[in-house]
Amino acid sequence: MPRTKGSTNKITSAVKTRLQDLIDEVVDSIVVDDMTIAEKLKLLQLSLHYVVPKLRSTTTQKETEQEDEPLFINIHSRDENGDWQVETVESEWKKPQ
Repeated sequence: MPRTKGSTNKITSAVKTRLQDLIDEVVDSIVVDDMTIAEKLKLLQLSLHYVVPKLRSTTTQKETEQEDEPLFINIHSRDENGDWQVETVESEWKKPQ
C-alpha cells in the first residue's frame, strides 16, 4: 500500500537522523590544530558547498524587466585660461533586444 501524499518516508527519516548523528560525531572529533595547511584548505573547499549557497540557487526564476536608463559621461578638460570645464554627455547606447 503506497504512502499517502505528503507523508514522510520513515526509512529516509531514520537514515537521515543516523547520518546526522554520525556527521556530528566526526566533526566534533576533528582537531584543526593538528591539520596541515593543505588539509585545512581541502576541508574548507569541501565544506563551503554546504554553507555558502551556489549562485544559481540564489537567482530568481523570472527576472523582472528593467527599463534601460541613460548613461551620462562627464568630460573634464581645461580651457585656454587653465580653468576646468565639465561637459556632460548622454550616451545613446541601447541594450540589444
